[in-house]
Amino acid sequence: MDDRSRLFITRVRKRLGAEYNDLQDEEIYDAGNLYQTQIMIETGGVEKDFTIHFKAGLDHYDILDESAFKLRRISPSWDGSIRLCNNPSEFEEYKNASSNYPVALTIYGDKMYFYPAPASDGDSVLFWMLQREIITPMDDDTPPETPVRYDLALIYGTVAELAPELTDPRTGMAYYQMYRNQLDLMKHRGNNKIAITRQMEDNF
Repeated sequence: MDDRSRLFITRVRKRLGAEYNDLQDEEIYDAGNLYQTQIMIETGGVEKDFTIHFKAGLDHYDILDESAFKLRRISPSWDGSIRLCNNPSEFEEYKNASSNYPVALTIYGDKMYFYPAPASDGDSVLFWMLQREIITPMDDDTPPETPVRYDLALIYGTVAELAPELTDPRTGMAYYQMYRNQLDLMKHRGNNKIAITRQMEDNF
């Protein structure tokens, strides 16, 4: 079991009380995943990065569903830039572009398209993004996707979700208020920062 997942389960059980030890881990994870999404919504997203490695002649690549993130920075491995086209007609203008490297990209659902297609293997593009919802629900082997600093809020929210049915509504309300307080405290400490200067394109 992942250490962070184990601690999450243990701490939720401790707050619910020993009489609810027969509660299945899956029920706890289910409630926790609801609050992971809630934390991401309320904090505006969690900063993450991902890299696409090009294959010669391939113009499309699988990605996370576009609704799950917002691109903040595009960093190609070569000396140049790639324009993000949100409007399909704008992207069409680049179809006849001549270049050894892609000069434009657009996103349709869970694929990212580049024009022109990469001319060779080995180049890559690093994307910084704000992840706005969970992609992989946590379980025994998958830790929370929210940052570690939100773990206490996640625990409080999970207990607030489970307590009304297991114990009583007042306990649930008390833990929900603790969740709100902890989340507000973390939000005042600012966003997760990355170690590079942000460079925002006009169309972001």
